[in-house]
Amino acid sequence: MFAVRLVFSLQEAEQAGMSRASIRHALRLGKLVRLRAGVYCDASFWHRSDEVPAARHALEVRAALIALRRPGWASHYSAAKLLELPVPYGQPEVITISQQDRSAGRRAYPNLRLRTSWINEQDTTTRWGVPVLGAGRTCLDIAREFGFAAGLVLADAALAHGAADRPDFERIAAGMRHWSGVGNVDLVAHHAS
Repeated sequence: MFAVRLVFSLQEAEQAGMSRASIRHALRLGKLVRLRAGVYCDASFWHRSDEVPAARHALEVRAALIALRRPGWASHYSAAKLLELPVPYGQPEVITISQQDRSAGRRAYPNLRLRTSWINEQDTTTRWGVPVLGAGRTCLDIAREFGFAAGLVLADAALAHGAADRPDFERIAAGMRHWSGVGNVDLVAHHAS
């Protein structure tokens, strides 16, 4: 169709030579899907991604990152889905992205939860072409926000699939000790098997 990525911004489309009128025309014809304000996806790819939930969520996360226009990582249940860890039915309810800082402000975005926290590069990875917090950090973030049981289920799965190991959990939990609400983090790090 044109030389841009499968998920792209209006600016990227214009730089590739596509006019706003041609974007509107492609939307009407069903060749493009609007994922967010000013962010689009090739419709055939979007429809095919419905067969693989992690791929569909990756497109949604990519669209959110493009809309934010600043770095971030899929986190919490968004990361768990992209890492293909078991998530409860209906999760993720919203796209969750963690950032190092929110200096650009606290603007609200539909269907998007932003988290601000310290992020160690060692605890990041890429899945489905999207920056994601790694399995160890994701399990402990889930424990911190959703409780011991939720975090332990993910941590056990991450260990079983080799996505994380006990030293990962211990190192990450030690880095979170001064954060609020970390009691479940230590429990999960200790009991994961």
